[in-house]
Amino acid sequence: MPGTARWLWREQRHWLLLVALLLATMIRPFGWFWEIWSAPDSPLSYQMFVPVGVLLLAAQEKQRVFDLYREMAMLFPADSPKRRGKVWPLLLGCVMMVMAYIMSVPPLAMVAFFLMTIGTIYYIYGPFVTGSLQRPFGFLLAMAPVPNVILSESTAKLQQGCAVVAGHLLYYLNPHVSVTGVLIEVGHYKLEVVGPCSGVSVVFPVLVLTLWFVLYRRMHLGTSLILLSLSVGISLVMNVLRIVAFGLIGTVNPVLAEELHDANSVVFTTLAFYLTFLSAGLLLRRWRRRDPLLTSGYGYYAPLPEVGNDAEKGGSGK
Repeated sequence: MPGTARWLWREQRHWLLLVALLLATMIRPFGWFWEIWSAPDSPLSYQMFVPVGVLLLAAQEKQRVFDLYREMAMLFPADSPKRRGKVWPLLLGCVMMVMAYIMSVPPLAMVAFFLMTIGTIYYIYGPFVTGSLQRPFGFLLAMAPVPNVILSESTAKLQQGCAVVAGHLLYYLNPHVSVTGVLIEVGHYKLEVVGPCSGVSVVFPVLVLTLWFVLYRRMHLGTSLILLSLSVGISLVMNVLRIVAFGLIGTVNPVLAEELHDANSVVFTTLAFYLTFLSAGLLLRRWRRRDPLLTSGYGYYAPLPEVGNDAEKGGSGK
C-alpha cells in the first residue's frame, strides 16, 4: 500500500482534484447515511466499509487495467470512442445529486454517487477500461439503499422464524418453555425477539462479506451461489444460537441477558463469516487447480491466477 500511494502521488495526482470534488459533494449525504449506519445494531452498518472493499478489488485489477490502457493507446487515437466515453452518465449523476440536495432524499444521493463515480471513469478512459473494472463496480452496488419495505419484511419474518426455532431448542433444554409470536417464556424469564435480535443485522453483513470474498477469489458462478446460500444459512443458525444463549442466561441472570440482548451483534457476525470462510475452503477443494500453490494451506483462499497471462509469461521465458 505505501508503494501504491507513492505511485499515485507521483503519476496520478490529477485524480486528487476529481476525488476531492466528488467527496465534497457527498458531505451532506454522508451525514444522512451516518445516522443510518451508526444506529445501534444497524443492519446496514457494513455499508461504510464497502469503499475499502472496492479499493482492494480495484488494486487487484491494477496491472490488467494498465496493460489494457496501454494497448488501447497503441491501437486507437486519443479521441476515439474506444478510449473516450460519453459524458451523459456523469452529467445525469450531477443533476440527480442536485435534486437529492434540494429534496433531501438519501437514496437518490447514493444513486447519484454511483453515476458520478462510474461516469467519470467511463468518460476519461472509455468503455473497455471501465468494463475491466466490473468486479469493483459490482461490489460498489452493496452500498445501494435498501428499501424500508425489504428491511421491515425481512425483520418481521426472521423474528417469527428465529423465535420459533429458538423456542424448540430451548424446550429440549428446559421443558418450561412457551412461544407466543416473538415472545419466548423460559420459566419466569420472558425474552422478546425484537428487531435487533431478528438476525437481519447478522445476515446482511455476512452476505456482503461473502460477496466480496467471492469476487476477490474469482469463484465460478455455481460455487459462488452455493457459498452465498451457505452464508445466509450459517448466519441464521448463529442468530438462533444467540437467542438460545439469551434464554439460558435469562433464567440465571435476567439483567445480564437484557444487556446482551441489546448489545451489538458484531461477535456473532464475525463468527458467522469465519464459518463461511471455512466452508469456502471445503468447496474450493473440489474445484481446485493442480497447482502446488493452491493445494495446501491458505492457497485455497487466494485469487485464481490469470491462466492466459501465466501461459504468455511461460512462453516468453522459453
